[in-house]
Amino acid sequence: MCSSDLLDLMMPGMSGFEIIRRLKEKTQTRDIPLIVVSAKALSEAEKDYLYTNVGQVLSKGEFNRQDMLHEVGQVLTRPSFTVSSSTPSK
Repeated sequence: MCSSDLLDLMMPGMSGFEIIRRLKEKTQTRDIPLIVVSAKALSEAEKDYLYTNVGQVLSKGEFNRQDMLHEVGQVLTRPSFTVSSSTPSK
């Protein structure tokens, strides 16, 4: 079992949304902190879904490597799995 998963939303074969849904419906994978890193322009419904089901959403191109590592660390060190809508600083 992994500590967390980084996930893109636009992938061949299966969307990131479908992967999130499948992970959340299984008790063995339900609590894995998920971090979405994607260039996809999100609708309000998609944003609502993600902010309810993943630990962090990062937009590709809006952060550097150091920011991403910081955000991953933040998600992994939360006392309970909660959703953060913060945007990393550059």
